[in-house]
Amino acid sequence: MGISVEWYNDDKTIIIQNYDGRWSWEEFHELTNVIVPAMMREVPHTVHIFSDFTNGDIPSMNSALTHAKHALSSFGDNWGCLVVVGGNSVINMLVNLFRQLFNNSVGSKTFAAPTLDIALDLVVQYQANMEVSPE
Repeated sequence: MGISVEWYNDDKTIIIQNYDGRWSWEEFHELTNVIVPAMMREVPHTVHIFSDFTNGDIPSMNSALTHAKHALSSFGDNWGCLVVVGGNSVINMLVNLFRQLFNNSVGSKTFAAPTLDIALDLVVQYQANMEVSPE
């Protein structure tokens, strides 16, 4: 249980973070400030991130938006978009609020999807510079 991270595909264009059961904000910051940026530096091309909450939740709502904004701000120049996958209603509400609050920066690159297949579709739309509507 906790958070695991790996390349989603062999082309190394998508990183997937799997949130499973209980985890802490400390684990989250280790992942987003150290591990993910290091992975992104391995490649010269755009990297998208899936945060899969199908089997997980957030430890607390207190300052969740601040934690998320700080994390996304630490990603490298080759960061494409973030898709939060399989979130419950609270997580999806937070994603929508995040998109509204930070629409002119990292919020415009953050989306929610109920499944990985839809997350892949959102990445294709994002790459095509099409307007992506939140789920």
